[in-house]
Amino acid sequence: MKLISTRATFIIVSLVTIALLAGSVILQQIVFRAEQEFSALTLSPTTFRVAQGQPVDLSLNSISVNQVIVSGLQVKLGYEAAKLTFKEAVPPIGWQTLRLASTTDTVDWILAPITSSTSLVTLQGEVKLGTVRFLATGAGVTNVTVAQESTVLSAVDQVRGSFVYNAAESVQDSAGTITAGNVGEITFPEAKLPVIVPEETDDSAKFGTQRIVSSYVETSARAGLVFVTLASSGKVTVEFGPTPALGNKAETTRESATHVINLSSLDPNQQYYYRVLGEETQQRSRVVGALKTFKTTAEGTGTLSAGRSKVVAFPAKSKQTSTLFIFPRDDEGKTVESAGLTVEHEGDATLGQVSTLGGYYVVEVTTATDKKQAVKLTPKVGETALEARTVVLDPEYKEPTVTLNKSELVLAWNDKTMAFLFGGAILLFLLLYFFVRLARSR
Repeated sequence: MKLISTRATFIIVSLVTIALLAGSVILQQIVFRAEQEFSALTLSPTTFRVAQGQPVDLSLNSISVNQVIVSGLQVKLGYEAAKLTFKEAVPPIGWQTLRLASTTDTVDWILAPITSSTSLVTLQGEVKLGTVRFLATGAGVTNVTVAQESTVLSAVDQVRGSFVYNAAESVQDSAGTITAGNVGEITFPEAKLPVIVPEETDDSAKFGTQRIVSSYVETSARAGLVFVTLASSGKVTVEFGPTPALGNKAETTRESATHVINLSSLDPNQQYYYRVLGEETQQRSRVVGALKTFKTTAEGTGTLSAGRSKVVAFPAKSKQTSTLFIFPRDDEGKTVESAGLTVEHEGDATLGQVSTLGGYYVVEVTTATDKKQAVKLTPKVGETALEARTVVLDPEYKEPTVTLNKSELVLAWNDKTMAFLFGGAILLFLLLYFFVRLARSR
């Protein structure tokens, strides 16, 4: 039997090595693709007060670190008809309205660029992309907050053939959160690319198994708390900064499906950008969330307002322990000191001491029984009761987990897969080297 020549062996091994190296590069581009898309669609301002009969203008903005080429945008808002009335949607110069459908509590607006040839527009930096105008109809003064929750903002990225990352938002007021319905499929003219809007958020990775179910921020004058819920247990990193370039990072050390990340040492009344990165247990996959914004409050000295103060119980459901976060604010929404703050509770639970951190207050609640129960928590300052919150403590509660199938496993184990491919290439080179030395020695 004739052996393969040294030259032929060298060629074969070299080709296999090149294929392995190329495969590792391609895989790296696939699994880290989400990290390279620094684009967002946002609504602003994020919070304001408006008197009855006054206009409410929400500006649609695009924030892009890299160039993004889009063929159209969609805005779908739901709103509280008792508080607001839709007036008009005004596209920016060079854009046109393709569809505008509104009911008593929803607005569905599709707009696209006006060009003679391509119907495409390149976005980079921070660009205003139109205005959605409402009229305040609620009696007295209405407090409106743009919260990063459910309203649909989407665009087609022509280069990547995917979504521009957007800050999914909703508008909420004292009557409750204003959310958007499911949008379905839409095709922009000449683009022929479907826009599929996810039911929860746009924070889902194209590959891997981890998901960011929700993320939102509550602020004081000097800090921002990011509340994150993952689809399965993992760690969370929040990158943030005063510009879309971010530059700062805060991360958790424990693995859980729920996280609260404290962004401290911030400036009052300042807008910040942030994004959430969720990593699955054992680092099998990581998802990169949308680039979003939040604004710290101003520092105030006014009287505490129960209506403007914020109270968050997180997580709302857990095995043994939850935490109540209180953000005291005055009538203008500014952070104020609240000496003597106490928390009353209904249910068989134990409350920790109320502590203050960076302009907000924290108290931990722990179950005192082995049975499932709902614990009602009511913060008070003197005789002024703030908004009550209820948490469910269930000793049998289990955090969600994700089951991998074989195709997901290969793409999710990104770091180990690339290390295996690269190591395989090095091993082949070493085997080739010793084979050639052995052949020459004969």
